[in-house]
Amino acid sequence: MARHYGIPYMGSKQKLVDKIVPFILNRHPDTTHLYDLFGGGGSVSLYAVRKYPQLSVHYNELSEAIGGLMQHLK
Repeated sequence: MARHYGIPYMGSKQKLVDKIVPFILNRHPDTTHLYDLFGGGGSVSLYAVRKYPQLSVHYNELSEAIGGLMQHLK
């Protein structure tokens, strides 16, 4: 069964997150920070926090309420 990360919405990266994050980390093996520039529903950030606890994950969002929620979920 597929695991879901973040809040579902149109344009979500949820279906690709298990390919996006490992691809980035394989290309940059010494990275210590991951920036989710288009945070949206948080699928990339929440996936990275769960699968790569050694990373500092930075979620970007204009709405302070949603940003605060994601910070709490992380």
